[in-house]
Amino acid sequence: MKPIYVTQSGTGSSAWQTPSWQLTPINFGIACVVSGTINYSFEYTLEDQSNTYPNSGTDPTSRPVNTSPQVFAIAALASQTASISSSWTTPIAAWRITKNSGTGSVQAIVLQAGVIQ
Repeated sequence: MKPIYVTQSGTGSSAWQTPSWQLTPINFGIACVVSGTINYSFEYTLEDQSNTYPNSGTDPTSRPVNTSPQVFAIAALASQTASISSSWTTPIAAWRITKNSGTGSVQAIVLQAGVIQ
């Protein structure tokens, strides 16, 4: 797979990026490259924002697709101010980069590895 590059310049979040769910095991290499003085977080959700795998509707607590998902930050990449890299091996539905504050930008570079099933 090729790396995915997402840059966030303005305060707020990038669009959700959906990883391949057919790869096993799930492995992500993540690098966040900072330009300027900023505070950012790399975030993920377990909810399918792309409607790739629609919910069967049998779970009464399920949330509709494309509503505000429950967002989590990877602890090693939360409220960071410098360039940093990390890895992630937990299945996720989507990821994004959020610029919390500052005058620069952050670019997330994500490379997913695994074997197609």
